[in-house]
Amino acid sequence: MIPIGLGSMYSGPPTAEMLAKLALVKWCVVATYVCTLGRFLADDPFGALNDLFGALFGTFLLREDPLLSRCFKILQESPLGAMSEGGL
Repeated sequence: MIPIGLGSMYSGPPTAEMLAKLALVKWCVVATYVCTLGRFLADDPFGALNDLFGALFGTFLLREDPLLSRCFKILQESPLGAMSEGGL
């Protein structure tokens, strides 16, 4: 197997450009929660479950975000909190 170069890794606080892109990701996560609700209402439970998993992963990824931090704290106190500490 030939390793594929992934570019350079960055560590440290996010730059302004990174924060701008993470703001877009945050709104995509919020939209995914809305889509989850829509799919439940449209009687598509498996599609809703698929969307819910994506939204949960995004919430754990963006745990420091002010909007998603409240949702993350609720998830952290639930049985899902045993899965990961979350974060980038």
